[in-house]
Amino acid sequence: FFFYMNFEEDTGPLIGDKTSFDALRLAYQNASSPGFLPGIDFLSKNYQSMRSVKRDGNCFYRALLFGYLENLLVLRNSGDSASMELAEKERTRLIGTVKECFTQLVELGYPEFTIEVFYEEFLEVVQGIFDQTFDSLFHLFSSESGS
Repeated sequence: FFFYMNFEEDTGPLIGDKTSFDALRLAYQNASSPGFLPGIDFLSKNYQSMRSVKRDGNCFYRALLFGYLENLLVLRNSGDSASMELAEKERTRLIGTVKECFTQLVELGYPEFTIEVFYEEFLEVVQGIFDQTFDSLFHLFSSESGS
């Protein structure tokens, strides 16, 4: 699970280490909306940990993609043949979807040169996800150039 706190200037890392929900509970203990704390309790019962994500305009995409790829690695490394097969099918599905989106964007009139660098780098990460370790994936998303 990922979250971001509403700080004036977010100087934290792009992707934080896994932490407990205590920091989130502390940040929202005096929130004006009474729904925050029960929501945090719900999250803490359904997830083991969370990571903070730097608020920089790309935080949603970074959190979504990192969490997605991290979960693919969890499935792939589970040792369970059904989970490993599911991870491979999902990676194959994602690769197909990414390729299809690129083609559709070009057909819609996006200049190929404006999207091909992002597309190629993104596709390379997805295709090579099972060659990554958790640490190398974390470092990739923690660097300004990789995220």
